[in-house]
Amino acid sequence: MADLLSGIVLVEGLSRFMPALLVLLLLFAILEYTHALGKNTFVNVFIALCASVLVLISPQVSGMLSFMTPWFMVLFFFIIFVLIGFKSMGVSDAQIMSVMSEYRGISWILIFIAIVIVAVGLGNVFGQDLLEEQPGYSQNLDGTYTTPEGEVINDLPPGAIPKSDYQSNLTKTLFHPTILGFALIGLIATFTVLFMTRS
Repeated sequence: MADLLSGIVLVEGLSRFMPALLVLLLLFAILEYTHALGKNTFVNVFIALCASVLVLISPQVSGMLSFMTPWFMVLFFFIIFVLIGFKSMGVSDAQIMSVMSEYRGISWILIFIAIVIVAVGLGNVFGQDLLEEQPGYSQNLDGTYTTPEGEVINDLPPGAIPKSDYQSNLTKTLFHPTILGFALIGLIATFTVLFMTRS
């Protein structure tokens, strides 16, 4: 039991370095594969090392990568398991590539999911700080609230949320009737254009 707890503590201590190590390995692999900056391995290692050090000294970037990496791993494993399922039923690589090239919507769905993950990661890291800079009701230590005009009140008005609570503000915004109506209109418009342009 003590070994397990010490291992968990060790992993928590190394979690600060994991995003930097991920950036180092991924950036080096991309530079080596694409030869975007030439075929000099030393240059590729140096650039990947510099980028990983910048990630290491920036807690915001490190926190964002720590939040996004598990979601991208889930997406990656989902795609891998779907491909394995198709291949186990006798579908060849050429057929999979032909479907991917014929139906561009699949690529756009994956791009949309990636954009959502990045946007949620940005909100998770920078949302509370940006919220604190906006005028709104701030909660005091004694349980009272300060209005944007500077007046101290005991209770919030109906529907108001203190700006110290980013998650509640985000949830209330996303499920506001105006936002939901806009999303529904956008969805209807998307399917309308899709069906009207289908040959």
